[in-house]
Amino acid sequence: MRADEMLERYVREVASQLPVRMRSDVTLELASLLREDLQAKADAAGRAPDDKLALEVLQAFGHPRDIAARYHPRSAIIDPDDTRSFLWAVIIGAAVLVALSLPNALLAPGKSRDLGSILVWWFGAVALIFMVKGWVRRRWPRARRWNPDKHDPDRVSRVGMVALIVLIGVGIAAYAEPQRIFAWVTGGIRLPSSLDWDPGFRSLRLPWLFAVWIGQAVMLAVLAVRGRWNAPLRRAEMVLAVAVVAMLTWYCADGPVMVDHASDQVAKAFMLMIALILLIDIGVKIHRQVGHLSPGRLRSALNG
Repeated sequence: MRADEMLERYVREVASQLPVRMRSDVTLELASLLREDLQAKADAAGRAPDDKLALEVLQAFGHPRDIAARYHPRSAIIDPDDTRSFLWAVIIGAAVLVALSLPNALLAPGKSRDLGSILVWWFGAVALIFMVKGWVRRRWPRARRWNPDKHDPDRVSRVGMVALIVLIGVGIAAYAEPQRIFAWVTGGIRLPSSLDWDPGFRSLRLPWLFAVWIGQAVMLAVLAVRGRWNAPLRRAEMVLAVAVVAMLTWYCADGPVMVDHASDQVAKAFMLMIALILLIDIGVKIHRQVGHLSPGRLRSALNG
């Protein structure tokens, strides 16, 4: 094959992968670049352009598919910078769905279930969400401009922290006296006796969870005052989260939680689900922190 035929085939293959409106302009530009490269290589070799030199030029230039992508980048189904978030969403969602299936598996072991189809549905739903997210990002690029005030990972909402403290207080009250709280909210209706705590659990193990929640409330109160995270508060958050996971695991392994056996199994299944979600959250937070320079070293690097 002659050198000019080889160049022509290469240029046509690149142009065929481009939108119609771009083909003629890219063909002219690419043909000119390749001709100049081939002539320069021939001059350096001290001979006329031939098929061997043309092949060397084209192979060094790159595959036609890659050249076409430079002229007209194609949108991926999932944007490359969203790959990690997409995988985490799929994994965490799948773990939650599996955990949510545990109560049904315990209460009705003979009932047919199709967890596989639910997981496939979840994968498709997450893929669709990220496809739309990528399209919106490309359609309105100005909305993605970086703003230091909007991307401060250490800043917290004081109102949000106070709301969480109130939620912890409500949770402690509801767990400590579920019958009384439910009757007060519903105007005297009582919960079924099957939802009563096991006496041993209520007196010996449940108070430890309240202690950890109080510790979290204190940490949130400090955050509400400061308005920002710092290293000690991050470590406190991690320690308290690990304590909750350890406590939930202890509850599931050491005797009944509720007086009714079926309710006890469901409660333990939900505890395991919450422990799993917390473990995933702890892993993600640790991963985000590992490998970063300390603030002092980073400032030194920036200041030279």
